[in-house]
Amino acid sequence: TSLSAPGSGRIGITFKAVGTDICNQIGVATYTVERLDDYGNWNNVSGALSGQTGTNVASYTFGRYFQGVAGETYRIQVTFVCVIGTGMEHKSYTSGRITAK
Repeated sequence: TSLSAPGSGRIGITFKAVGTDICNQIGVATYTVERLDDYGNWNNVSGALSGQTGTNVASYTFGRYFQGVAGETYRIQVTFVCVIGTGMEHKSYTSGRITAK
């Protein structure tokens, strides 16, 4: 997961999931956007957002924007999903942080 700050408070989010083989389904199950408060705590500011998945591919990439507030710092909590045959795996990931411009 990579982040960019194109301006006007927007956060660009790019997700990339890579499997070990051709996957029946691969991508992001859900994600949330968190904002850093003045006390050093991360607070969910988006609720659970639906991700996107690809089918019958080895990797899948897609992007989204989140409207934040310029000067605030954000990160993304992601749950990736991969299905191969009858097996399913979920992986949690926390992105780095970025300050909105």
